[in-house]
Amino acid sequence: MPSLDSLKTRKSLTVGPSTYDYFSLKAAEKTLGKLSRLPVSLKVLLENLLRNENGTTVTVDDIKAIAQWLVDRRSDREIAFRPARVLMQ
Repeated sequence: MPSLDSLKTRKSLTVGPSTYDYFSLKAAEKTLGKLSRLPVSLKVLLENLLRNENGTTVTVDDIKAIAQWLVDRRSDREIAFRPARVLMQ
C-alpha cells in the first residue's frame, strides 16, 4: 500500500532511463522543523514512518512525534517500525 504522504515529502529521482521515488527529509523540514539535528537513528526511523504512513498503523501524528523529540529529548509514544532492509557492518 502506498504512503498517504500527508506532508508531501515524496520526490522522484531520475537516473538514466529509470525513475525512483523516495521520501525527502529535506522536504519534511518545511513542516516539522530542523530535522538535521536529529540523531541518525531517528532520521532512519522518520524516513521509515514517512514511507509507511497509512493513517492506521502509522499516522501523521506518529511522524510529528519524532520531530517533537528535538524539543523534549524524550517520548512516551509508541511507534510502528517496519524494517525493509537490514544492514550489517
